[in-house]
Amino acid sequence: HQLNIQALKRFQVVGKEVMSGAGLRYAGERLGATGTDFTLPDYTLFRVFGEVELTDNLTVFGSINNLFDTEWYASSYSQLWVQPGTPRALTAGVRASF
Repeated sequence: HQLNIQALKRFQVVGKEVMSGAGLRYAGERLGATGTDFTLPDYTLFRVFGEVELTDNLTVFGSINNLFDTEWYASSYSQLWVQPGTPRALTAGVRASF
């Protein structure tokens, strides 16, 4: 089972357009290798994100994924090869239009 939820809000601060939001991703326990009883544990990840329009042509944005630095496993081929999920990660950028 999987669940993805995301909510965002747009508003004005000091005359600037601002967007902020949060998301949640849940994945239930799942089979880790075909034909075995090896399973990967369930996990819940949280994300926050936002952006500010500085001018009509310039926007600053960012996000923090895996906000609480949860240890999770993305996939596996067997008990001997399990791919860990990414730790907390911060992404930031600037978007310019012409």
